[in-house]
Amino acid sequence: MLTGPEYNSKIIKVLNANGIETDEAQGRSDEFISSIRDSARGEVINQMYLLNRAVSPAFYQEMYVQEGDYVPVGDCIYQFACPHPMYRLDGQPWVEWIGGSDWSVPSASFRVASSRKELIDKSTHHILGRKTLVRAYYDNAMGYWWVYSNKATVNFSVRQIFASPYDVPGFNRDKDPYPFPSDQDNRLMDAIIRMYYRILQGPSDSTSNSRNDAQLNPPRR
Repeated sequence: MLTGPEYNSKIIKVLNANGIETDEAQGRSDEFISSIRDSARGEVINQMYLLNRAVSPAFYQEMYVQEGDYVPVGDCIYQFACPHPMYRLDGQPWVEWIGGSDWSVPSASFRVASSRKELIDKSTHHILGRKTLVRAYYDNAMGYWWVYSNKATVNFSVRQIFASPYDVPGFNRDKDPYPFPSDQDNRLMDAIIRMYYRILQGPSDSTSNSRNDAQLNPPRR
């Protein structure tokens, strides 16, 4: 697997081979290339899920949250900051599990709550004295996971597909592999070329930028 900068170098070569200039004099900086790469990665993830109803484990990254990084906000409820996950086509975050104190063992009883109200509804899931139960709701506006755990918790581990891989704490963009399966590189490059041509062509309608922003970024509930 390649690192992020190695992918960017490959992307520039592919774009140049398709007649697209990518030098910084045209405003195509490394940061810009990275944003296109991450967006294309999201498109490939959705394509793979539609075709196979599953995605490659290579897309996932892990984040570790220790005592002091989270805040108890109620009976068995914890809150901690976390970079934004990608979202499925059905609107749910791409999170595989949020585990408890043993980072190496995912929680078999992990569930994603559809709302914060559902998360704190004890009648729905408050099961003391039984198997460990973890439910979580991601607050997109705040950038926080709200987690319910019916067992005493010291540490959390989060395994999810992050919208921006570079934002994951501890991730070294120059050394760590970029979270993308190498056998899907051709699909990634095809998506990047399509996106780049759309950007170069620019908008063809007369809709104002503010209205476009409202259509492209609907508020999450």
